[in-house]
Amino acid sequence: MKRVDHPVSTLPPGLIQAYRDTHYQVPGLALTLVVDQPNPALELAHRQHRSDCSAFITACNPYSAELTSAENKVRQMNLASELKTRGLAFVDGIGQHPTNGWAGEPSFLVFGLPLEAAKTLCARLEQNGFVWSSADAVPRLIVCESQRAPARRTKANDVCRRAARSGQFTATASPHRTQSEQVSVAVRSNDRLNRAVTLAACS
Repeated sequence: MKRVDHPVSTLPPGLIQAYRDTHYQVPGLALTLVVDQPNPALELAHRQHRSDCSAFITACNPYSAELTSAENKVRQMNLASELKTRGLAFVDGIGQHPTNGWAGEPSFLVFGLPLEAAKTLCARLEQNGFVWSSADAVPRLIVCESQRAPARRTKANDVCRRAARSGQFTATASPHRTQSEQVSVAVRSNDRLNRAVTLAACS
């Protein structure tokens, strides 16, 4: 069995736990990947695709910053085009946490993508991580560290982000303020510089 190292992560522990608890579903193959749990259906899929590894990866919501459905669709289409160009077989999937209420993320289960190649792709897609399985068909969470701090998906930051995109508000997010206080400090402005500051604060 190939050894996979798990370096200490700088991502928030709660975010990593959410990734670990997520169900990585592949409806077309009637299988669901659960981190660190052997998956006989995945092992069969590996054999059918003559592959000794696979990666469950998405292009959606870079660094856990929520994008619109249209934005995510474009990112997924671009990823699909690249995978086809590289001659990699893949199947549609969706990453869905069982309890947190977040919308599922469209994803792909990609066959024959080596670990290091998957890490490179993950970084280029601006993702915090992906799920990778070797020939043993045990899905493992692989965290991709980045120089950019991951966005914290909170209600206040979602409000800030939407406001920044529309050009309606500018606000300064602070970890010392409550969510309601962060929203209440928003002020109307159409100034380009202020919008840039807002985007930076909400990222």
